[in-house]
Amino acid sequence: QAKHALIIPVFNGERHILSLFVQLEAFLAIHSDWHVYIVNDGSTDTTSELIQRHSLDTRIIEFKENRWKWAAVAEWVSQAKGHCSLIFDADNSTPITEVEKLFTFVGKYDLIVGSRYKEESSIIYRQNIIRRSISRIGSCIIQAILIEDIHDTQCGFKLFETDKGQAIFRKQRIYRWGFDIEMLFLARAFGFAIREVWVEWKNNPDSRFRAFRDSIRTFSELVSIKFFAWFGGYN
Repeated sequence: QAKHALIIPVFNGERHILSLFVQLEAFLAIHSDWHVYIVNDGSTDTTSELIQRHSLDTRIIEFKENRWKWAAVAEWVSQAKGHCSLIFDADNSTPITEVEKLFTFVGKYDLIVGSRYKEESSIIYRQNIIRRSISRIGSCIIQAILIEDIHDTQCGFKLFETDKGQAIFRKQRIYRWGFDIEMLFLARAFGFAIREVWVEWKNNPDSRFRAFRDSIRTFSELVSIKFFAWFGGYN
């Protein structure tokens, strides 16, 4: 039976990696047609030891230095087998079981993205008011400048047909916070059908995202994507 791929980038995840494996074991006991691919993206804590110690059947890549999300995910997307791949944040912000909601749209859409901003979304632990405000303003800017009708580009829960994902990743040039925006922009540019689906989500208080500093960086990457698009950087 063909395997689908769970692709999980991890950086300094010692606080949540054990709960992640508990989730994965329960999920894989029911869904044996998925395989786990983990990238330890240059963690400096005990993440590597915890991953190696666990008996779950996974394929693992260890980066010596932090190379950011694009490099971490692209390493496995290029090798992933099976029809579909899911990018899944290791901090358990969205439970792995939510993939069942996304999977109902496979065959009708090429890229199905989890959303925290749909009316039906179940947000268990919210971000503080500053981060929520910046996030909503950022979403409006992204829709106005680059991607219409996608309300939540940054949710780390994205399912795609593996071959379509490989085509997108070969063109990507943004490695940091703008990675998800560029992924969706290129999917649109390729004419891939995108569906946004509400998911359960809880805020991770240990998030590496720093509201003001990283919002400025993300905006600069948004401008870079627009620049590349105008001047043939994706040709």
